[in-house]
Amino acid sequence: MAALLSVAQAQAQLLAMASPLAHEVCPVEQAGGRILAEAVIAARSNPPVDVSAMDGFAIRFADLAAGAHWRIVGEAAAGQPCPVPVTPGTAVRIFTGAPVPAEADTILVQEDASWQDETLLLTGNGPPERGAHIRKAGQDFQTGGALVPKGLLLTPVRLALAAMGGSGHVVVSRRPRVAIFATGNELVPPGATPGPTQIVSVNSLMIGQIVRACGADVQDLGIAADTPEALDAMLARAAGADVIVSSGVPRLATTTWCSRR
Repeated sequence: MAALLSVAQAQAQLLAMASPLAHEVCPVEQAGGRILAEAVIAARSNPPVDVSAMDGFAIRFADLAAGAHWRIVGEAAAGQPCPVPVTPGTAVRIFTGAPVPAEADTILVQEDASWQDETLLLTGNGPPERGAHIRKAGQDFQTGGALVPKGLLLTPVRLALAAMGGSGHVVVSRRPRVAIFATGNELVPPGATPGPTQIVSVNSLMIGQIVRACGADVQDLGIAADTPEALDAMLARAAGADVIVSSGVPRLATTTWCSRR
């Protein structure tokens, strides 16, 4: 009697028989659950410029020593360049995500300030640190940096990162075609009424869901009877698949089929 393989030995033998799948270009909107075949490289930096991380006021840190009061001279909104610079003694009202005005180096959050008309005063928790609440250009990633290494499953977070870096398409491996079938005279498909000595076949259902979650296309071939001829016919139907997964293959049928090949 031949010794059984360990799980690690079986996996090693299967992987040794595997060959890479062809690559294809896929829009990021349709690439969820696919395997990345080429690394995603950032085509742009993020943020592209220094931006505010909070709602508040863009100021010069040096002005905090001059009495901590300012004249509000403008407003900066996300997606638009600020029309005015921050000069000594002035501040610009700024919102989260807005570009930091020229000459400003610190954000005073609105919770620590009071203002009326054009006058701004420091209140609340005291002065901020130099550079507070500014997200520097390229802080998340920079042009030319690797965002997602190849070989990874494209999850929602990884797809979002690829898109943020400027990728409208990604190179992925073709979905593997996986054929699944069960064997056994005692089995009936889900939804059928089993006979007195039969049970419902659920392995293929469960395995199919697991395989789909890994990014493969699944063909469920159903149930083969416990005969070499039925197994031959089932394997012939699965011949176009990249991987064949069987459940409950009888020893006699397996031995007979292998000897014929």
